[in-house]
Amino acid sequence: MSSLPDETTIAAFGRGRSDSCGPSSSKACREKLRRDRLNDRPPKTDKAAVLSDAVRIVTQLRTESHNLKDSNSRLKEKNKDLK
Repeated sequence: MSSLPDETTIAAFGRGRSDSCGPSSSKACREKLRRDRLNDRPPKTDKAAVLSDAVRIVTQLRTESHNLKDSNSRLKEKNKDLK
């Protein structure tokens, strides 16, 4: 069996990043580590997009809540009629 990693292992761990750069390492190595850390962060979204998504979700939830309340009222009336 080969000691080389297979393609899925490489894909799971990304590029072969070496964190062997220490505090006394070269400026290029430290800069690469800084860029790698920045690239690992999730992308930031703008406030307008976040707010518009929140408004859309709240509106959907209010509509769903209203529909469920109506359905509950109808079921309560049917339950009374059955008694």
